[in-house]
Formats: sequence, structure tokens, C-alpha cells
Amino acid sequence: MVILLLSACLFPSTASDTGPAPCADVPEDRRHDDLVRRWATQDDAAPPPKGQIVVVGSSSIRRWESAARTFAPWGMVQRGFGGSVLSEVIGYLDTLVLRHEPSAVVVFSGTNDVAEGDDVNTVVTAWRCLVERLDEAKALPLVWIPITPTPARWRAWSVADAVNTQVARDAEGIPDLFIADPVPQFLATGQPPQDALFAEDGLHLSEAGYALWDRVVGDTVRALGLSERSAPAGPPSDTTITLDLTTWPTSSRTVVAGEALRSLPDSDGLPSRVDFVVSGGFLRTPEGLATTDGNVPGAFVLTGLSPSASHTLRLHGGPHTTAVLYGASKEPPLTGKTMVFDEIKPNRFGEFHVDIRRSHEGLGQLSRVELVVNEGATP
Repeated sequence: MVILLLSACLFPSTASDTGPAPCADVPEDRRHDDLVRRWATQDDAAPPPKGQIVVVGSSSIRRWESAARTFAPWGMVQRGFGGSVLSEVIGYLDTLVLRHEPSAVVVFSGTNDVAEGDDVNTVVTAWRCLVERLDEAKALPLVWIPITPTPARWRAWSVADAVNTQVARDAEGIPDLFIADPVPQFLATGQPPQDALFAEDGLHLSEAGYALWDRVVGDTVRALGLSERSAPAGPPSDTTITLDLTTWPTSSRTVVAGEALRSLPDSDGLPSRVDFVVSGGFLRTPEGLATTDGNVPGAFVLTGLSPSASHTLRLHGGPHTTAVLYGASKEPPLTGKTMVFDEIKPNRFGEFHVDIRRSHEGLGQLSRVELVVNEGATP
């Protein structure tokens, strides 16, 4: 693993003494207004807690379902939008990042810039603009994930590698920017890297590929020394929360990581402070939420629970649905139309992480979630 301690502040090469500032040459593109508006509408109605880590970038961020577990100690706002380029991260920076007053920002972007034909100077200039915009808004840690080599884009790797090299060179020796570099681990498996690290398209990461990201980026964030979240009190004993997923409140066919329903009502209709946060993509169907493909599980997080309380979680779905639950420990997977996890406790941050997977026979589906707080919660 390579961790370079760098900086977003006093960036020496964002502009020469005679040349324009980098942002003068970077348009603030906004091709993803529909998705960004969905996030903004949900944030306006019930914003996530301030001071979490915002993880933003292209589809590799959107598909990173294990990120919610990796960033659990600090909390995470996940804002990945497929096909995006650096100028779009910049264009949506206020809405996607700054409004959340993050404790740190993790960014993966630039690979689509190279794929669309941008040269090294154009991509690096956009990166410098992003660093400048973040520094102008608020000095905070920026964790940059370099462009990852992939079999599908191996022909363009020389350009991507030159971008990574120039970024590291430009940022050398300045504190506050951290580069979490998984590239050596990928290239150690072959050139191009091993197919097992990628989904069938050879572009997006598989679970094995994301495991490398989890380790490298997680270690980098831990080195920042950020304060971990305190455990929530959670709802009192005998609280029941039921969420009907056949009525997801958007018209879009997809439900993406980062969308959330917050402070779910309990059986008395009172807000519970328990949140349902999507951490892996789903399709919206009349029967509820369904997995999109076999490469990335649908996934969600239930937050705001007491780590000391015992819970029962019932998941209602289709016959081909398998659920994997991570709480205080990883539970054995369950399969079927109704899956019941009984006498389970959340992790120490008050969260259950649930992966919904498909079988060979069909898509995984989720129509209803029922959570019961059993014993041990604060009255």
C-alpha cells in the first residue's frame, strides 16, 4: 500500500505566476441533474448528520456497496454517479459535498475523462480545479483515489498512469491531501490486472477488487485521526418499525447508493430516528426493490440503533432472494420469501448492514422490512 501525505492547501501549481487559475479552463458540467435533484430533495426533507465523510465520484463510487462498512466509524454520505467526469464533480460540489459540512472528502474521478479522450494536461487541470474549489470552501482532508487500471481500458492506461504521476508530483510535500493508492496491488496481479478483480465488463470492480479499495482507502482514512461517532441511544424496547418498499418515493426506475429514507416512523406513527440508507443499487419494481445484476448486490444500512439492544429483523422478498447481514458479527446468509434474523445486535455504531443478493434462478427482491427492538434498549 502507498499512502502519500499531501495537501489541498496552498497548492503550488494550480496556476503559474502568469497563467490563469485552473478553474478558468474547467467548465462546471451538470449532466446528472435528475439524480442530483433526487439526492437534494431527500437531503432537504431529512438531511444526513453533518460531519460525516462524503465519498464522491463516478460509477465505481456508486457501486462500492462495502464502503458503508469501511467508513462506519465516521459515517458516510455516498455520492457516486455513473459516467461522471471531474468537471461534473466540481459542478455539483456545493450540492453533493459542501452542504454536508464533511469531516473529510474521498474522491475517485478522472477515469471517464481519459476514456472520453482528454489528454493528461486537461485531466490534471480539472483535478487542480477540484483541489482549489475545496480549499476555497473549507480546509479539510481530501483523500484522492488514483485512476485504477482495468482490462477494459488498458489501451488508455499510459494516459491514466501519466495523470496519476503528475497528480502525485504536483501535490508532493504539501500537507492535507492524502493519496490512497491501490494501483500497485492491482498491477501486481498482471498487466492488465487479473480478471477476478473486475465485474464481467472488465471495467467495474468485483468484490475482490473492492476488497483492495476497502483496505487501502480504509487505512488511509484511519491515518487521518478523525473522531469516531458515538453510539446512538436507539429506539426504546418494544418499538416496531415497518418499511413498505413497494412505495419508494421517487419515479426513477433505479434506486442508487446514497438515497435514504430517514427517521422512519414507528408503529405509532412517531419518528424513530432510525434511517434506511441505500448502499448498493436496486431497481424499483411493483413488487419492491430488486437487485440490478449479479456483480453488485443490492444493499442497505439501518442506522440509529442501540448497540446494546437485541433486535429482530424480518425481510420479505422473492423466492430467489438471499440476505447477508453484518451487525455486531456477520450472520449466516438466509434465503427465501421471508428471512428472519432474530436476537441480533448492531455494530458498535448502531448499524445493521444488509446485502441483498440474487440466485442463479432470478433477481433478489425486497418488498418489506420489519425491525423490532427486543430488549436492552434505553426506555
